[in-house]
Amino acid sequence: MSKAWRIVLFIVLGLLAAGVVLAGAGWLTGASLVRIEELVLGGKGGLQTWLQTGVDRVLAFLTGLPERIMILIFH
Repeated sequence: MSKAWRIVLFIVLGLLAAGVVLAGAGWLTGASLVRIEELVLGGKGGLQTWLQTGVDRVLAFLTGLPERIMILIFH
């Protein structure tokens, strides 16, 4: 089990290092968080829509969870 956690830790550290390198490269080339937000999410309105969609999906999943559990148990 400890070997599995070691592998997970190395993967997480590798992704973190890659994120830092890419963030540094973006900063050095003049990228701004506002511009990235505009390109990826469509501005502030897009960010709000994305977050609300995520919340709606989680609530829909939690609402249907008891029914799914009952189907698994009694089907």
